[in-house]
Amino acid sequence: MKVLVVEDDITTRSLFKMILRPRGHDVTACEDAESAWEICQQEDFQIIILDWMLTGLDGLGLCRRIRAMPNGERFVILICTARDAQDDIRQVIDAGADDYLAKPIEISLLKIRLALAERNAVLKNAKLSAERALAEARAHELEIGSRIQKNLLFGSPPQDMRDIEVATYSHPSQAIDGDFYDFFRHNDRCFDLVIGDVMGKGVPAALLGAATKNYLIRAVGRLISESGISPPKTNDILDRVQTDMADRLMELDSFVTLCYARFDLQERTINLVDCGHTKTIHYCASKETFETLRGENVPLGVLAGQVHKDFTVHYEPGDLFFFYSDGLTEACNPEGDFFGEERLAKLVSSLHNTNGKSLIETVVNAIKAFSQSESFNDDLTCAVVRILDIVDECVKKDTLKVSSDLKNLSMIRFFIRDFCEKFPGVSIDADSVALIELAANEAASNITRHAYKGRKDGPITVDARAIANRLESRLEIRFIHEGLPFVPPPPEDIQLHEPRDGGMGLYILSEVMDEVSYFSDDDGNQCVRLVHKRDTPKL
Repeated sequence: MKVLVVEDDITTRSLFKMILRPRGHDVTACEDAESAWEICQQEDFQIIILDWMLTGLDGLGLCRRIRAMPNGERFVILICTARDAQDDIRQVIDAGADDYLAKPIEISLLKIRLALAERNAVLKNAKLSAERALAEARAHELEIGSRIQKNLLFGSPPQDMRDIEVATYSHPSQAIDGDFYDFFRHNDRCFDLVIGDVMGKGVPAALLGAATKNYLIRAVGRLISESGISPPKTNDILDRVQTDMADRLMELDSFVTLCYARFDLQERTINLVDCGHTKTIHYCASKETFETLRGENVPLGVLAGQVHKDFTVHYEPGDLFFFYSDGLTEACNPEGDFFGEERLAKLVSSLHNTNGKSLIETVVNAIKAFSQSESFNDDLTCAVVRILDIVDECVKKDTLKVSSDLKNLSMIRFFIRDFCEKFPGVSIDADSVALIELAANEAASNITRHAYKGRKDGPITVDARAIANRLESRLEIRFIHEGLPFVPPPPEDIQLHEPRDGGMGLYILSEVMDEVSYFSDDDGNQCVRLVHKRDTPKL
């Protein structure tokens, strides 16, 4: 073991060295407390022997300073003293020493005290090692749990709907907590946003949050299967979830606040079912002010058999919706004041022209500044949906109808090349055109192979459009077919050393096009949508 001896008497220091080194210890000795303090900060010792009566800082003061170090309890400290009154011994113990050794030192008693100190050091080291291993295991479990939470509790917002911008944020008060959000896309003009908050914290709350999301997904699927209506009504979804979950939540003495919002981009409406959640902030561009939206339903798990009520709000371009958990409004400053709903609503409204990511960043920073803290007692979770004031104009359109015979791929490539070369207002260079052709070739080939399973008579409509608005010009190519729905593997799973038909084409498709999406249109046909926004490709 490494032993530090702090003793101003050279004879006594020599005695300790003479006794300790034959016992296999690595001994460091110094004569004053300040030198010993510097050494303690640089090296790790198992046993420290201190003389009480040192010049300057005494042994008791050094003992207290060592104990105040991070993990200062790991040292076994002996105080040597000629003072043996009961009050003196109490001071030694109060200073944090493990034992004391009376002066003048008797060799036999010294060896006994050293044996006790050695055993104590072994036990302390074993305890610290066990605690360190347990802490590392817990940290590893929390890290895994946090990654699982991100996959289970937080869904990905729609990225390729032209009239909206969606941004999200969540920061748990612990490594794992019960806030959650998700998105369900029904077609290219309609999607649902759900945001919820489970009562409680930690792993139990996260598990209930994941379970609630699962019940929502099951409810949507079952209602579509039973009625044939897609999407099902929002209040019917929540009725089904309440029926499935209420008893279980009541058994656990828990509940879930939740806001379920359906955006219909065609009708410009949002239909909401609010289950005791925080008020949704709606900035109205036409009025240049905000309103807060709240329903009449209680949280899931509070009232069995609840029949949920929904309500619908119309919106216009420039409007904004802000959904959040109560961690934002209940963040406190040092005086105990809440950040509050009104302060949040005014701040969000003042940022209505800011992009979603920057808006959320500003809100979170404002809450941190208000609370003067980087950590919070509750989760901070929010989602913002901005209705973009963008009017698309289709400046050129052309359509090609072919069968799913692979021999028609050359016809599709020629059609795409001809359209790109005549793209109005934006010059697409030859290299980009070639890559766009390749991407279109891959998309059509996939439809033949995967949607039609090699059939040569399946109809494919290639719809090419040049679209412009005040922000951008873009090329959109839609492949519309009546085959089976399919989604290729993500590009990161593709082996680049394989031939193109084995996946290289998918990689190029994802790299060349700014957006690639697969969905069902309002007529029940399957669609593959490719969007190219730039003059030059990303490759």
